[in-house]
Amino acid sequence: TNIGSTGNKITNSTFTSNNTSQQDVVCSIIKSGSEVTAGGLVGCSYNNFVIKDSSLYVIRGNITAMKTGDTDTTKKGTQSGGIIGRLEHTGEIYNCNVKGNYLNIISKSAENYNSAGGIVGIDVGPYHKNIITINNCSFDGTMTSNIIVETTYNDTISKYSSVGGIAGYGTYKINNCSVKNTTITA
Repeated sequence: TNIGSTGNKITNSTFTSNNTSQQDVVCSIIKSGSEVTAGGLVGCSYNNFVIKDSSLYVIRGNITAMKTGDTDTTKKGTQSGGIIGRLEHTGEIYNCNVKGNYLNIISKSAENYNSAGGIVGIDVGPYHKNIITINNCSFDGTMTSNIIVETTYNDTISKYSSVGGIAGYGTYKINNCSVKNTTITA
C-alpha cells in the first residue's frame, strides 16, 4: 500500500491463485473508519505510480474490500479492483490483464462511496486535476465471474456506489481496453 509515494513502479509481475473451492484470496476488512482498499497487485497508491506488463489470474477466488459495521460516520467506503483498489493523484496502468474462472471482485459496506472495477476500483485523479490513464488493459471473466458493489445496511449518507468492468469510479482516461465474460452488479 502507498508504494507510489515516490513514483515507484510495478513491472512484469503476476498474481496467481488456483483454488479448489471459492475463497478470499485478497481480503481487507475493518468495522469502521477510513477507506478500505483491496487489489490483486496493490491496495492503494499515490503520486506518479505506474503498473505495467502485469497480470492477475484467479481460479475460484475473491478480491474483497469490506466494512462490517452497520453505521460509519466517516462517510468513506470500500474500493476493490483486479489490479489496484485505489489509484490517486497521478499514475498509469498499461498492458495489464485480469483473467479469472469464478473470480469475484467485491466491494461491500454499510455507507456509500463504494466502488469496484475489473482493473481499478477507484481512480481519484480528477479530484486533484491530475491525469491518470488506463491503457491496453483487459478483464476476462472466462467463466462465472462477477464485479459487485453491495450496500449491506440502510444508509443515510446518500453518496455514490459505482461499479464497472475496467474502473468502478472516476477514471480520467481509458484507452484500448476490453471487458468480457463477466457480470457487473450494483
